[in-house]
Amino acid sequence: MNALISASELLSCLDDVQIFEVGAKTADAEQASHALASYQAGHIPHARYVDLMQFFCNQRTHLEYQHPNTEEMLASLEHFQVDPDRKIVIYDRDNHIWAARLWWLLYVFGFRNIAVLHGGFQVWQQHDYPLSSESYKTDVNVSYSYELTDPSAYFATLQDVLDIVEGRQSAQLINVLRAVVFSGEELRYARAGHIPKSINIPFAHFLDANGYFKTDISNFQANFGLDFQQSIVIYCGSGITASGAAFALMQSEVRNIKIYD
Repeated sequence: MNALISASELLSCLDDVQIFEVGAKTADAEQASHALASYQAGHIPHARYVDLMQFFCNQRTHLEYQHPNTEEMLASLEHFQVDPDRKIVIYDRDNHIWAARLWWLLYVFGFRNIAVLHGGFQVWQQHDYPLSSESYKTDVNVSYSYELTDPSAYFATLQDVLDIVEGRQSAQLINVLRAVVFSGEELRYARAGHIPKSINIPFAHFLDANGYFKTDISNFQANFGLDFQQSIVIYCGSGITASGAAFALMQSEVRNIKIYD
């Protein structure tokens, strides 16, 4: 699967695609304000701004960034008037994980003509490509019909993870947080440490020195003991970084992947 688009490719088709900029770390009010202000100051032309705490998420829980049900997904698609027949390009200003999260959500609900900007907003700026400060305006007279698929095959439940830990289900658990968080040396979440039987592959290993997704991850088998033939369940703190890893594995033709939000 190749769901990456270069900045030059995007430039050549700006008027023919739907573009979304995904704000980073918007569960924090200050970060949310900063992300929106950055978008308003200058973004890729025609891009619509997405806050994953407001759209394309579960509104029925106190947990951050959880995946939506079908009704919530439909509401978000309708809000942004997403055209299911036009290509979608997604980017963020961070390290791809926010763009990858929206990509994953669209993918698991049945969208296929979707791509992530390789290198993100940074590479667009490096090429000195045009920016816009105009907010995207939807056409209130247009509506679209959506045929969404069941996303459950792409998300692991708490019971799934318990079954893996207790040996009733065969799958590999991958934790993609930094090594100090995985080990419990740094308390990043409510409790220190990791789920038993987890393999730690920090997300940084999926990117090269320039911040692009690696094209070859075959060394993951030797370095981390990862078996690409087995089912894989990926988790982090909320499902965002896990989506970046899932996206990277999908580009390398690895299948049977689920995210544990």
